[in-house]
Amino acid sequence: MKSSNLIGGNLMDRITQSLVKEFRDNYDYKHLPEDELFENFVNYIVVTKEFGAGFDIDAISTGRGGDLGIDGFAFIINGRLVLSLDDVDEICSPASNLSASLIFIQSKRSAKFDSAEINNLFFGIGDFLSEKPRLTMNNEIASMHDIWNSLLEKYSAKLIAKPNVKIYYVTTGKWTEDSNLLATIEVGKESILGQELFSSVHFYPIDGNAIHKLYRSTKHRLEVQIIFEEKVTLPDINGVQESYFGFLPFKEFKKLIYSEEDNQIRNVFYDNVRDYAGKNPVNDSIRRTVTDGMSDQFVVLNNGVTIVASGLSSIANKFTIRDYQIVNGCQTSHVLISALENSNIELVRVPIRLIVTEDESLRDRITLATNSQTAVKAEQLEAQTDFQKNLEQYFRASIKHRTLYYERRANQYNLQSEVKKTQIVSIGDQIKTFASMFLDSPHAVTGYFGTVMKRHSGKIFQEGHKPDAYFTSSYAFYRLNYLIRNGSLDRSFRKPKYHLLMIFRMITEPFEMPHMNSKKMEKYCESINSLLDNEEASKAIFTACEKIFRDSGIDLSVKQFKSESETRVIKDFLISKKEKYIKIEYDGSTGRFVRYHMDLEGLGNW
Repeated sequence: MKSSNLIGGNLMDRITQSLVKEFRDNYDYKHLPEDELFENFVNYIVVTKEFGAGFDIDAISTGRGGDLGIDGFAFIINGRLVLSLDDVDEICSPASNLSASLIFIQSKRSAKFDSAEINNLFFGIGDFLSEKPRLTMNNEIASMHDIWNSLLEKYSAKLIAKPNVKIYYVTTGKWTEDSNLLATIEVGKESILGQELFSSVHFYPIDGNAIHKLYRSTKHRLEVQIIFEEKVTLPDINGVQESYFGFLPFKEFKKLIYSEEDNQIRNVFYDNVRDYAGKNPVNDSIRRTVTDGMSDQFVVLNNGVTIVASGLSSIANKFTIRDYQIVNGCQTSHVLISALENSNIELVRVPIRLIVTEDESLRDRITLATNSQTAVKAEQLEAQTDFQKNLEQYFRASIKHRTLYYERRANQYNLQSEVKKTQIVSIGDQIKTFASMFLDSPHAVTGYFGTVMKRHSGKIFQEGHKPDAYFTSSYAFYRLNYLIRNGSLDRSFRKPKYHLLMIFRMITEPFEMPHMNSKKMEKYCESINSLLDNEEASKAIFTACEKIFRDSGIDLSVKQFKSESETRVIKDFLISKKEKYIKIEYDGSTGRFVRYHMDLEGLGNW
């Protein structure tokens, strides 16, 4: 693709063109049509602003036929991005209180704000939010509508306030506060508020200059300013730049964990080994301290919150904290936010330990130490084990030939421009790919880290496991995502892509799969890796996987693939028909891939 033709040629200013090109290269969207590329770019910068953590761009991009004018949609509940009905239950079921935001995005490469287009967008959103939509919806929009309905039908009583709606209308032109446009927007907002389901409706007109600012902000880490008066400076500690112990009034502590602008809990608990446990005796006790008139006693009854940051600047008591995580205090933070409406909350003072360090090993030890005094389940500590560190090193050792980076910690590679986003493997990604490809459990990888780990307790990240299978599953997923992203595979396979990983291993394995702690696992995986190294071969074989999935009889139109029986159908079909589709030859001495033979009806001969 020539740069002069990038993103609609003269439809876009040169700065925006360069930013979209950088985005395209960073996410390997080499063959995506220009209009879809711009939509994904806009969805990325907007949802990064609203959510802040890593996410699957394709999962929130909805702009295909039947999209109601909605090119991107994000649903955030209690600071977590919701992508499935399972996510709704996982987040909402244990929570005492909920806050929710719905973000709608429309992207236009034209250099103007169009009143008719804005009006149509409001009409589409209004239909989406209705109980019984009348307009045709594509699968992505229909799935999101089901999620919205699930929240309303099952968890409305837990909402501390009605959800808020945010609408981003993005063009490359210039916003001028045109009176006709403002009138159209006000009418549209009133029509949504008229449903009496929402606390607020915000409309954000994003022009070229705002696009540039939003994109630049994606490269910055979280930064919050607080007033920290009641504190003592701790003595010098090896590996620590600065450290403090003290007490924060709730109004200052809230800035760290809650965004007033977005009415959402911040996504700052990534490194915390525990998810929010919801309603239980301990959390009920914390809440009663606030609600039963004992707020002034909170400071002596609570163990406090530990914050680890990579950067800090201060002037007197004004602290600016950068790139921070709550490594202990997830339960305390969520319970306090759940009591926002109680007038006693302003009397709360929260014990705080603030540590500034860039030492990754020390961060791990702090997290473990501060959580070991409470009932943390073993599987929730997996992210901090030596196995994880060794796995990270294994990925690093493979970079020379197969460039993937294992991210044990949120935003670990955020400021390294040479690392593409598509090359980063999170712990959550790793669990799902390994369970799908090597445990034959693609139906059981929906949900967040804790839930998926529980389903596979004792089978993942075990001492003695060879790292090879973990890397191979990530490598295969990297190849598969590239093919789907750029249209080489049908995009409808974004939903059952974990099933394709299982099929891929089954049709390419050089010999019977050994035990995870066996020395033979190294050769087994290296043979599969050698096939993945060959872009033409890996593309052809994933195409065969796609054909096998279709021919197995599984309905590709379903919204989720969660049934173990579906996995069994695919495996049984594959065992009986494998030779019909493909044959892989490996070198007998080296074990490396040599050639493949395919004869797929409708796909041609290789």
